[in-house]
Amino acid sequence: MAIITLDAFVCDPIIHEMFPIVSADNYLPKWWKNLPNVFERPNDNDMIMPHQTMKACDGFVELYKNSFIFPLWCDYTLETKVNYFAYHHFSTSVFELISHDRRQYGETFDDYIHLKLTSPWIMRETTGIKFLLKSPEWSSPISWKYVHVPSGIVDFRYQHSSHVNFFVNNEERRIEFSAGSPLLQFVPLTEKKVEIKCHLIDEKEYNKMQQIHLRPFRSQKAFSRFKNFFVKKNKCPWDLMKG
Repeated sequence: MAIITLDAFVCDPIIHEMFPIVSADNYLPKWWKNLPNVFERPNDNDMIMPHQTMKACDGFVELYKNSFIFPLWCDYTLETKVNYFAYHHFSTSVFELISHDRRQYGETFDDYIHLKLTSPWIMRETTGIKFLLKSPEWSSPISWKYVHVPSGIVDFRYQHSSHVNFFVNNEERRIEFSAGSPLLQFVPLTEKKVEIKCHLIDEKEYNKMQQIHLRPFRSQKAFSRFKNFFVKKNKCPWDLMKG
């Protein structure tokens, strides 16, 4: 069976060496690894019988065997107040935290502050398979109270970004984030085997790769127009890199 490769590019050697995107089984939660295989409890007749723990949960095991974890690449501190946020980071690379206009998603999320963390990784996958991007909640249960990462489905054939959208409670709070913490989980939506390859490239090449996704379409549905342009030509945007 042919292997599908998900390529990730970065120009920061510290991120590439210390915080690469890797198979999720490298981030199996400590609490799960510490579980015994079985525990004992009485049945209806008060007979003590062994019962399986989550160590035997096929859904959990398959998720970690068939997905990738994108870790945070630096320490940063987030402070929030009602309808306000500020942050301080310790990144040697690009680090930007922005918030979208509330009118983009209506009034349903007024109890939260939307934030988007700009990712330093440029992603590429040439077949167009879909990926579910989700919170790595099994690996970061402590963040459930304050940080909420909504799920979404993307491909990396027609767009390259891996920016992280999340919501925090719209209240006064200070949250410390640690480098290396699981930030996002990529789940390939295919039965084929997918592998990840992280590449360190120079800044000139990195900037060149970014340029192919500076879309010339600025109207509504810009991404759909961008994608349809290449679909009609039966080409991938990355073909522009050739030659």
